[in-house]
Amino acid sequence: HFDVSPFVFVKSKPLTAKLLIYRIRYIIMKFLTFDLIKAQLRLDDIQAEAEKTLLNLYGRAAEDAVLKICNRTITDIFEEYGMVPDALVQVGLMIVAQSYQHREPTSPQNLYPVPYAFDMRLKPYIKLTT
Repeated sequence: HFDVSPFVFVKSKPLTAKLLIYRIRYIIMKFLTFDLIKAQLRLDDIQAEAEKTLLNLYGRAAEDAVLKICNRTITDIFEEYGMVPDALVQVGLMIVAQSYQHREPTSPQNLYPVPYAFDMRLKPYIKLTT
């Protein structure tokens, strides 16, 4: 089953095609899955279910970030590779984990980027021309 909260309808407003597409897109990730995110974060079923809406939001945001960094669409990826390469899925999961573990933009500890982890996985897929 999936989170149906985006499908809660307001009686006074008609459901337009644009709104329906938005609501469907709200619950569907392009290449990450809830199970992958749950495994990456090492959450049990109870923890994951309690934060399902937030985890789906992080997943969709991570996918969008990966595609924007690579200057590609999901269609481009499938046309060129036939699937989403594991490296892109892994980077998406790393972004989700970072978002989940550091929910605020500041931290009391010194945070240092780990550019190699992202760069080595993303560089082969970055489209330099449009």
